[in-house]
Amino acid sequence: MKTLFLNPPSFENFDGGAGARWPATRETESFWYAAELTYPAGVLSDSKLRDAPPRKATSTQTAEVARRYDFVVVFTSCVGFQSDVRLARRLKDVKPEIKIAFVGPHVRVQPTESLKASRDIDFIVRAEFDHAVVEFARQALQLFPQGGTVLG
Repeated sequence: MKTLFLNPPSFENFDGGAGARWPATRETESFWYAAELTYPAGVLSDSKLRDAPPRKATSTQTAEVARRYDFVVVFTSCVGFQSDVRLARRLKDVKPEIKIAFVGPHVRVQPTESLKASRDIDFIVRAEFDHAVVEFARQALQLFPQGGTVLG
């Protein structure tokens, strides 16, 4: 399953720095590489990691990139969760059959609420997600044809 690991775009008035998209602006931009996505991206041969904030990528540009993939793993944060939910909607608009997993701090502490936030989220992984998303990509739609699943 062709997989995109995504550190999603930042949102207006947030500069996207420090990986978790802290709610402040700075005089100089600094970005932490999306290291938590590198391991599963390295394990899957047909995958790509896209770090959208340093590219200043918009959700529209990100959706166009995601159109070429079957599965998107979105690393979300508490502060960026609602923006990421809107991005999931945009991804489903451009490719309805795409599967979307949310991983990261927000879904770890609020798994049920996160999953209920949008029908566009096919599943979340509330624990360490590396192996779970790789296994999903390898076994594809056989595991969760209906979506709406909490793993971990």
